[in-house]
Amino acid sequence: MFNQIESVIFYFFNETCKDLLLDYMMPLITVIGDGTFLFGVALVLLLSRKIYKRMSGIFLLAGLTCTYNICHIMKNVIERPRPFLVLQDVSTVYTSSGFSFPSTHSAMVFLAAVILTKCFGKGVIFYFIAVLVAISRIYLGLHYPSDVFVGGLIGVLTGLIIVHFGKKAGIYKKD
Repeated sequence: MFNQIESVIFYFFNETCKDLLLDYMMPLITVIGDGTFLFGVALVLLLSRKIYKRMSGIFLLAGLTCTYNICHIMKNVIERPRPFLVLQDVSTVYTSSGFSFPSTHSAMVFLAAVILTKCFGKGVIFYFIAVLVAISRIYLGLHYPSDVFVGGLIGVLTGLIIVHFGKKAGIYKKD
């Protein structure tokens, strides 16, 4: 039953929402969850004059490293093939190698959302972007909904742990 529900959600984003504009936009949106882009964001934070922003850059770099490794280990243990390799009639703009579960893009962008929200506020914007990146992974046929959900969960949990240490160190105000 879970597989049926997941397939319905997958095909909704991958086929039902299919649009030429989205075919152009989704590859651009998905790049926001890429490690290279987010490491760039962290490096920009490191150049700030404000200590809490520099520390957020350090925390983001550490979190991205941890998140990448967690996802990489899980992918290689679980070895779930990507949807475009298994399901029929999957619409792809491009393909990707490696395994599907969990989504590293989703994990990294949700981790960044937690840390950047703590640094700048504006959580609605950061989490909205994170959700768009997660949806883009399904739209592009690269991940199942459970891949992006678990990836997002990994990112949020890792981010909350890092923010906790930031509060203990006095970098962030306690809520």
